[in-house]
Parts: sequence; structure tokens; C-alpha cells
Amino acid sequence: MSIQLYVLFKNVKLPDHAMPIAGTKDYRIIRRNYESFAVLRWPDGRPCHLATLWMQSKLQRSGGRDTPNTYSAQITPLIRYCYSKKISFHEMNDELFYEFTQQLKWEKRLGKFGTESKRINNTSIQIQSRALDLMEWITRSFPHSLGKGLVGETSHSRIIVEWRLNRYTGKRYMWHRHLMESVSEKFDKAPIPENFISSIQNEIFRKHDIANLPTSSKRKLKLSPDLFMAQNTYLYERRMFSIRLMKLMGLRPEELVDIPLDLNQSVLSRKSIAVPTKKRGKPAPIRYFTVTLRAALDFNRYLKARLTFLQQLKDFESARPLRKHPNLLTLNDALLLGIDGQPLQKQSLTKEFDRICIDAGLGAVRTCLSMFRHRFITREIHYLLDVAFAKDAKFKTHWTEALRDSICAQVLPKTGQAKEKSLWHYFHYEYDLMTQTIGYTKSIENRDRLESAQESLLNLKHDSILLSNAPITDRIRELEDVIYALQAELMSGLPPVTP
Repeated sequence: MSIQLYVLFKNVKLPDHAMPIAGTKDYRIIRRNYESFAVLRWPDGRPCHLATLWMQSKLQRSGGRDTPNTYSAQITPLIRYCYSKKISFHEMNDELFYEFTQQLKWEKRLGKFGTESKRINNTSIQIQSRALDLMEWITRSFPHSLGKGLVGETSHSRIIVEWRLNRYTGKRYMWHRHLMESVSEKFDKAPIPENFISSIQNEIFRKHDIANLPTSSKRKLKLSPDLFMAQNTYLYERRMFSIRLMKLMGLRPEELVDIPLDLNQSVLSRKSIAVPTKKRGKPAPIRYFTVTLRAALDFNRYLKARLTFLQQLKDFESARPLRKHPNLLTLNDALLLGIDGQPLQKQSLTKEFDRICIDAGLGAVRTCLSMFRHRFITREIHYLLDVAFAKDAKFKTHWTEALRDSICAQVLPKTGQAKEKSLWHYFHYEYDLMTQTIGYTKSIENRDRLESAQESLLNLKHDSILLSNAPITDRIRELEDVIYALQAELMSGLPPVTP
């Protein structure tokens, strides 16, 4: 396994710029706080100063907590390539960029089913684009050290690019003739299919069914039965709660783990959930998401489970003073907790979700938390299009820019994005389905009814097993069989989704 070429630091304060002090010849240093910061290095351990400075410039414009990790992982292949060729970034040219591209394309790894490509085309494109971005930044930041331009649109540049406009987002991007072809030109933000969600929720239930516990867990159950039951019940509630919130609001994963506890103590009475809006500044602005009574009750159910778990964990630790958990009695705003009662990190959330998907039999297909966000956005647009069609039937045969922008503007406050353009591709995707697929809207309505029934059954099933009520459990399983049969019939009539 290759050694990681970057180190992540939290809560870093670095000099940003200097300001003159009035009436003196001195200057005052202004520092900037970074929630997360990455320092990059070469494979031999030497600091990679240019890449780290480039990273700092990117972080000055982005407030995303995961930006350093993402950008560092994407720029690492270029660092490794330059090191293997014994060249600096300044020496890159079109021929070397082509060779770098071929390396990305043909690199292999050992997967579950033998040797496979190390990355898909879209991932390679992101790596290529990040490499071009770094070298274009070097061109702008150090023009006099290059002699001949490193990146530019003229033949005087070592790497010749062309600036183009993304027709879906309206953003400018650098195009190079050696960029790989995208796997999906039209739409690569597919919503997670409903049968995937059912499989994931069933796997969550299976993992916490006492009757199906592995031998190692049964040993823990015998050693500390009260604590084990508290942890097992809480983890079930937290995992189901996370899936429900992702379905309900289409959150970014970092928004989910950072939902403030203090602002959400009265969800049941207020019928709204306070959510931080990431990538929109620091501190993240709060948006309030209106919810139904059912959703508010689910939220309250989780809060009760969280409180019960913490209390039992504290009681257990209090009985063992020599191993008392640090900071357990002074937890702050963490809504989601790990098995030890500490705040759940975003990386732990995503890794846990990946493991559940693999165990649910979804390891060979694309499944990620961001697909819940795609699902939420397309459903919101679907509802608004349905309303628009009811008001004016002509929209079913011809959409207008005014209609598109109006619908995207209505969805925007719920998603926390900055511009309507970010939602255009979702609009076109859902519009095509609604106008080109017979019975699509009716199928969506039936799907929603089945989904609600299944949610209720999962809660009843878990509660009945905890209470050892076998007759009710058997009746619930009978109802589940009926719902699964209906879902299979419904899915056969919906257009296929290739995530």
C-alpha cells in the first residue's frame, strides 16, 4: 500500500496578509483560521511547498471541512508521477500530461473479484482537472520563474488548454485534449433507488437483531448485558435516524453530523429542524427545514434513544471509576454519537454506510450518501413540476427557462446551494422522466405510500422484538411480504436507474 502524501490538521491559524498600522511604519499580521488544513509532501518525505501553498489558496475560497482531504487525495497522483519522473511541476508539458493520463487509465488494483481498474473515468477526470488547476495556479502565482508559460491557451505555453462553459452548471472549466471522456455526459447524479434503501434498512435491522448476533457480540452480551443492549439499541436508532434524515432533507453528510443539538430540542412542537448549511461561509448559516408531525415524532424518538443510551453509558462508567470515559459528562452539541458516546465524525459515518451497503449485497453497484441528496432534489422538482403541469398543460410538451428557474429557485432554500444553475441538470432529468415515461407520476405516488408503510413496519418490528412479542412480530413479517411484493411489481413499471 502506498504511503499517504499528506497530513491533515484541525483548527489551524496561519498568517493571511498584513495591514499597516496608522501613524507608524509597522504592520499588523492578519491570521486566518482553517477548520481543516493539509500539508503535502513528496514520497521521499520532503515538503511539497507548491502543492501546500496551492491548497491554502483553495481553502481561502472554500469553507468545506472535507476540501483539504478531497483535494489532497486528488493531487497526490500528480505528485507521485512527477517524483517517479524526477521532474518538478514546472517541467510538465503536453506529452508528459498525456503519459500521466495513460498511467491513470491503466493503473490496477486487487478487488473482490480479482484485478480491476484502480479508478473509474470520472475519478480520473477529477484528478486530471485538479492537476491542471495546480499548474494554472503556478502559472498565475509565479509567472517570472517559468520563462515559458506552464498552462495557457497559446502555443507559447507548455500545456495548452481551452476555457469552456459547463452547459449544466454555467461554470467555466479548463479543457485539455487528453482529458478522459466522462462516463455520463448527460446526468451522473442518479438518485438512490427505493429497493436499495429497503435493502439498507433491512440490513440495519438484521445487524441489531439479537437472534442473528455473531459469536463475538454474544460474548459481549454475556459480559455486560445492560451496556450491550443500550449500545445495540442506540446504534440501531442512530443508523435508522440517519437514513430517515437523508431521505427527508437530502443533506450533505457533513451537514448531518453537524446538526446542532441545542437548536433541535423542540422539533416536535416547532415542526422544523435546524440544519447547518455547509459551503456557504463560516460559521455555517442555519436553515430551518419544515417537517411533518410524523418526521417530528421520528426525530423525538431518536432524541429519547440518545438520552437513554448516554445515561446508561454514564451509569456503567460511574461504576468503574478507574476507566471513566473522558469528557462523557460534558458532551456538547453532538447529535450523532459513536459507540463510546463521543461525537460521530463524518468519515466514520460514510465508512459505516459503505460497510452496511456491502453487507446488504450492494457492494457491486454505486451506493453513497450523496445519492440521497440527489433523490431529495429530484423529488422536490417532481412535485413542483406536477403543480406546474396541473396549472398549465402546455408545459408537458415544452418547458421554458422561466419555468426551470422558478422551480429551481423554490428548491434552492431547502438544499442550501448558492445558485439556481446548480439544479438545472436535476430539472432536465426529472422533466424528461415525467414527460416521456407513461404512468411515471402515478408510480411515484404509489411508491411514497409503500415507503411510509414500510417505515412504520420497521419501527414496529424492532420494538416487538425488544419486547419479545412473537405474535406481533409474525404478523409484521406477513405484512412485509405483501409490501415487498408490491414494491417489486411497482419497480418493474418504473424506468431503470443506473447509479
